[in-house]
Amino acid sequence: MGIFVGGLAQVIAGIMEWKKNNTFGTLAFTAYVFFWITLVSIWVLPAMFPTVAQSVAPAPHEMGWF
Repeated sequence: MGIFVGGLAQVIAGIMEWKKNNTFGTLAFTAYVFFWITLVSIWVLPAMFPTVAQSVAPAPHEMGWF
């Protein structure tokens, strides 16, 4: 849900704003895309690769700082 709605839909909105020469809209939408993709990756990757040492689920205080 976060990747498809929060990611892909806002990429399309960012591209539409870029075509209208709206720099703020382009920056706002595309920055939010990277936020959603990073957040979903933080949640999903540790579950997908549980045997990899670097793949540790974040602690609650780390999510707070994120």
